[in-house]
Amino acid sequence: MGRTKDTIRGLVCAAMGVEDRGAVHPDKKRHKDWAKKSKAWLKKHNRCELCDSKLGAEDTELEVHHAFPYHLYPEKEMDEQHWHALCRKPHDCHRLFGHLGDFSLFNPVLSEFISVHQKLKRLAKTMLSKARIDK
Repeated sequence: MGRTKDTIRGLVCAAMGVEDRGAVHPDKKRHKDWAKKSKAWLKKHNRCELCDSKLGAEDTELEVHHAFPYHLYPEKEMDEQHWHALCRKPHDCHRLFGHLGDFSLFNPVLSEFISVHQKLKRLAKTMLSKARIDK
C-alpha cells in the first residue's frame, strides 16, 4: 500500500501544482501561535463545513483542516485562506473528506467538494419545501 499512497500523493500534488515533499510526518512542531489562533478561528467558523455540526453541541468536536498539510508545507500553516472547519465528531468529516479516509493523504479538491455539497443541500431543501407546498 505504501507505493499506492506515494502515487496518490504525487498525483494530488501535481493536480494542486505544488511540490511533493514526501509523506513522512517528522513530529513537526506547530507554529508558536497555532493553538491560540486556531481556537479563535474555530469560534468564528463554528460549524463543520460539510455536516453542519456546531461547535459546543453535545458530542461535537471541530478541528482546523489544512488544505496543504502543515508538516509538508509549513509556510502555509498559519494562512487562514487554506483552513477548513471540519468535525472529528460526530461524523469524522475531517478524516473522511479532508484526508480521503486516511490521514497520510489529503484532498486536493476539498474546497470544490464543499461548495458542491452546500449547493446540493440547498437544492434538496428547496425541492422538499416545494414538494410539501404541492401536496
